[in-house]
Parts: sequence; structure tokens; C-alpha cells
Amino acid sequence: MRKLIKLASILLVILLVISALAACSGSGTQTDRQDTASNAGDDKGTSGDSGEEAKSGPSWTWDTSPITIDWYISEGWYNKTWDAENCLVDKEITEKTGITVNISTPAGDADEKLNAMIASDTLPDVLTMGWWYGQFQQMQEAGMLYPLNELVDEYAPTMKPLIPESMMKWYTYEDGNWYGFPNFYWAEEHLTEDNYIKTNAGMIARKDIMTQLDIKEEDFNTQDSMVAALRKVKDAGMEYQGVNVTPVYFGPMGGVGCTFNWVLPGMFAVPREDEEGNLIYMRKHPKYLEVLKFGNRLYREGLVSQENFTSDRKQIEERMVSGGIFTFIGNMADYKGQIKDLYRTDNAAEYIPVGPVRAQDGAEPQLVSTGMNGWTVTMISRNAKNPDRIIRFIEFLYSEEGLMLTSHGVEGATYNMEDGKVVYTDEYINAVNEDSAAATLKYGVGTWYWINNPVFLQNVEPAPATRPDEISVNIDKYFAQWVYNDAAFDNINPRGGTDEAAMDAEIGVYWEKQFVKMIMAESEEELERIYNETIKHIDELGAEQVYKVNNERFQANKAKLGIDFAWPPNKN
Repeated sequence: MRKLIKLASILLVILLVISALAACSGSGTQTDRQDTASNAGDDKGTSGDSGEEAKSGPSWTWDTSPITIDWYISEGWYNKTWDAENCLVDKEITEKTGITVNISTPAGDADEKLNAMIASDTLPDVLTMGWWYGQFQQMQEAGMLYPLNELVDEYAPTMKPLIPESMMKWYTYEDGNWYGFPNFYWAEEHLTEDNYIKTNAGMIARKDIMTQLDIKEEDFNTQDSMVAALRKVKDAGMEYQGVNVTPVYFGPMGGVGCTFNWVLPGMFAVPREDEEGNLIYMRKHPKYLEVLKFGNRLYREGLVSQENFTSDRKQIEERMVSGGIFTFIGNMADYKGQIKDLYRTDNAAEYIPVGPVRAQDGAEPQLVSTGMNGWTVTMISRNAKNPDRIIRFIEFLYSEEGLMLTSHGVEGATYNMEDGKVVYTDEYINAVNEDSAAATLKYGVGTWYWINNPVFLQNVEPAPATRPDEISVNIDKYFAQWVYNDAAFDNINPRGGTDEAAMDAEIGVYWEKQFVKMIMAESEEELERIYNETIKHIDELGAEQVYKVNNERFQANKAKLGIDFAWPPNKN
């Protein structure tokens, strides 16, 4: 008994000493806050810091002990493997942060993979997917994601000055939290008169063939002169290295396709908002019918090939790199590599930007951006073992140091800075010119872009190192002059699981079938007949109910952005 009393007395003294020390150190230290946060939520825990009471420098420098995070990217085409031993960028990132990334992507259907992980609660540490995915909203509602704002407050306070206010405001969910960090987000508060906003919409033509057939760039500005130019190619029976040259090719036509969904409608300036500020149902607008008539005219005159209607992206890539396309209208981002490869094979086979072709009223084109609100969002799941380290890793990637590293490599090895601009080293340029695939594996430049700041990167953008790069940049800058801020039109579709979403899906399937019939109609009168029948039927399927939801969400977007009008002509 005495031994027990003595032991109790000793323990009491120890506790009193600890309490006194804690009182002297003050309340609410960084370590205290982190310990509290690490035990919150689902008690997933964190890697912790190392007990320091005061921190200095960016948060990602506070703990660089080695860890591996599982990062799922819902893009099946993305094939990067983290290689900190042989890849310069990966090695530098891992050495600086202590983090190795275990990358996974869907082998088959991305939706099926996501749904399976959600249903089984087996989400990896980090997920990246398009912001428009229904699963993004589903995971937010189900509490399966960490609020990024809370993680920033607790673990990465030095990250706050880096985050654009407009980004947080746009991506704040209904519960007041922010769950997805976007890439390629164009923050308006960062833009200056020296910046230009990119679009993926474009029209290009082979300069060598234009010269050979006396076709001028301005011939692509109107429908009539463009058709006349394309007829010259058809009548000449053009061949290139044994391949028949098709006068014009559209992007993949499946699901209506980008060309007729947003590229040509933008060139024709099909209105998206009326003078009262209400959303316009584009498919019902007379100018959209004009877009369909133009596509049908090209088809009826034999200027677009039958195979275009069944070609997927890969097949179009193959045809382009073989030199079998004179004019292409569609998503330029999908074919930049093929444009460069064709030029490397034959320096005369150069694509240049032309047009854009305009509507009969001559209105200036209004081209959508590459996505003012970003492309994908990156989330930290509640299953994450080290949410503290992950949010700090995101801070590193979004910092100037991280952006320069992922986009341009290691200073001195792959680039140097001159007058605030990147200048690639001869070593790096020679490696790319000798074997671009091998250079990518060795250096890793531009292979990790899921956390990205396009405005900053544009400000340090290097002059094109090679002629193929210059061709690509020229296309971007040419069409940038017609780009508008289309942020308000994002994410206005009915939410998954609603009656309107089901109606919208049914309308989409029906429209895709009718669209092909309209483009391939035997006459303009036949096209109009099919079009009128189609409009009548989509109304029966609930088009007006879908439109009502679209308009409500559009108005909410404008309120969030603090604007009355989103369509540029309405702002004048």
C-alpha cells in the first residue's frame, strides 16, 4: 500500500510539472493546433511535424521525411510513372519535399472505377478528375473529402497568400467548404494587359498547299470563300506522299463532337445569353441552325469525307501526321503533337491558323476559353494517411518554385532565366531534338501539371525553342484575340440523380443520332425538316425543364462572379 501511495505521489508531481511547463509555453501553439486537427474527423492521423513550436519558411519545408502518397488521376491516357532515381524533375521534387507519388489511372471506364472506389470506401490519398464529374459532388456531399480550407488553416498557413480569392470563392461548396484544387485556373485578379487567354477552338490549313493552289488566308473568313478554297483542293485531286488529301476534317463526331458543340458555334458567335441576361438554349437559336447548314453544305459538296463521321481521335491523329488533311476545324489541343511531327518530317508541310469562318451576319467570333475555372480538380480523401503533408505538397506544387520545376525543370540544367523569361539550355534543346521521348523520361519537364497556374507560367513563358514549338504558339496567340471569359457558363447542367439530368441525358442521345442525319442530309430543305422534327421531339422529352435548371444555375454563377451579363456583346 505504501508503495502504491508513493508511486501515486511521484506521478502527481510529474503531472504538476508538465502542467506548469505547458502553462509557461502559452496556449494554442502550432504543435497544439496540429495535434488537435490530426485527431479530428475520421482520426486518420498525420505524419506530424517534429515538435517544433515555431515554424519558418513555407510549410512544405517543415517536414521532409520520406513518405509515399497514392494519387489517382482519372485520365486513362496519362501514363507517367514516378521515377525519382532517373527522372530529374521527379528526383528534385522528392528530394525537396520527401514525397514520392504512386500514380494510378483507370485501365478501363473511368466512371466505373470511381464508382467502385466510392462504393467500397477505398479512395486513395489524392484524386484528380474533371470538375464536372458527378462523383466530385457526390464525394463532397458524402463527407469523403477533407475541406481544403481547414487543412490550409491547420497545416499550411503559408499557402494562403498563394491562393486566388476568386478560386476559393468559385469552388466553395454549399456547406461553406472548399474541396477541390483546380489546375489551369485563370484568376482574373492575376491577369494583366500582357496576358492572353487561350482557347482550344481553332481552324488550321496546310500553308504549302495554300501556296500551290493560290489560296489566301482571308479566303477562310467567309463561308462562300472558304467553300471556294476547299473546292480547289478537291478539284486538284491532291495527294501527299501517296495519301489522298481531304479538303476539310472535323474533330471526332461522336456525341455531336467538339466542332459542332462549341468550336463552330463560337466562330459563328451563336449567342449564349439574351439582352435580359437569360441563358439561350443554343440548339434552338437560328444561328446554330446556320452552323448545321454550313456543315451540311461541306458534306454535300464532297469536301468532307465519309470516314470523318466514324473516325475517333487516334484515327484523325494518324491522318493528320500522314499529311492527309488540308484544313482542320476542332480542338487544337488534341493535335498539337501531330502538327509538330508532320513539320519535323517535312518542313514544307506547315499548318498555319486561318479564319475563323464567320456567320452570314459577319459577327465577330466569340471563342470559349480553355476553361477559366480550370480543367481538373485535385481532392484529398478522408482515407489519406498524411493530409498535412499532402496539403503542403500542393502548396509546393503551386508555389513559383514548384511551378518552375514541374513546367521547366531544374535551373541550370534545363533552363536559365534571362530578363524574367525562361531560356532553355542547349543541353536540353539538343536532347529534345535528338529524341523527345527519351528527353521526357530523363528530364520530366512538363509531365506533372495537375497543380498549375497558367497566368504565372505565361508570364515566364520562354520563346519557342524550335520551329515546331513556334507553330504551336502562333496558333494559340492567333485565336486568343477572340476569346472571352466564359466562366459563368460552366457547370450549369442539371445535377446527377435529378429528373432533369435524366431528361438531359435522353435528349443528348437523341440529338446525337439526329445530328448525323442533319449533317448528311441530301439538301438544305431536308436538313431543316429534320431539324424542326428534332426540336419538337426534344421539347417533348423535357428540353424546357432542363433549360429552366440551366438558366437558374447560370444566374447563380453570375451572382457568384458579381456580374450582370456574361455574353460579351451584352456588356457593350
